[in-house]
Amino acid sequence: MTSGNLTKAGFARDRGFTRQHVNRLVREGLPVQPDGLINRQKARAWLAKHRVGLRDPAGSPSVAAARLRKLAARVAALLRKVDALEQSTISVADFHACHRETCTADAGATMQLASALAPMLVGRSSDDVHAVLSKAIHDFLTQSADAKTRQADDLDAAEPPRGRRRLPTSEAKLTALKLETEAHRLEIQNALATGELQGCAAAEVWIFNRVRGSRDRLQATPSRIAPLLAVAKDADAAFALLADEFATALDALDGGGFVARRVPAVVAALRRVGKGA
Repeated sequence: MTSGNLTKAGFARDRGFTRQHVNRLVREGLPVQPDGLINRQKARAWLAKHRVGLRDPAGSPSVAAARLRKLAARVAALLRKVDALEQSTISVADFHACHRETCTADAGATMQLASALAPMLVGRSSDDVHAVLSKAIHDFLTQSADAKTRQADDLDAAEPPRGRRRLPTSEAKLTALKLETEAHRLEIQNALATGELQGCAAAEVWIFNRVRGSRDRLQATPSRIAPLLAVAKDADAAFALLADEFATALDALDGGGFVARRVPAVVAALRRVGKGA
């Protein structure tokens, strides 16, 4: 077949007609070659002479236009699906990097709390130590939670709203966008399967469990070490006890190995325990 000759189906696609409409035109005199093909140029001349436009006689919209609208709707739905998939997943590497950064910041704040509390606890009774330490830890956890909530709100407010995407108007470009978006969807699904990505809901549960474990450990600190702090000989000894206890709570937040890998200040504080012993 030469480029100028089309089958009836091909001519229907070329002109945006239904197959039934092409058959009707053939019966009305649309030229067809002996081999059953339709010459594009001769057919166009015949259509122009007989004033046949891009609509079927019944007045239905062009098949090509309808096909284009249907393709655009499919692409729009696929884009929404991929967008939702992107919004509900997070890079595992980025997630753990962010978590490590948060742990390091929490470690610094917790050690500052230990440093501030140590001189206040020396020479007090066990009950007084318990009361002061309980209030200080409660206030610290409340302020920390409030600060992280404000930080999250600020990040949400700073994120620009997602505008409605303008779709291309040509069938070729829509098809290319559909293929590209489908490939991206498969990439996300493969990354989820291999563990490069994880669902945000699962990440939130992971964080919640570790924060709860760390918080519970901190809140139990007064009951565990108030008697020891009551007999601490000086602020350095009190700080060492607090640093050791707080470091254990931070291990629960990190999932293990926090002191040795990420908080040299805590390691130094624990070494001072040995010197004071």
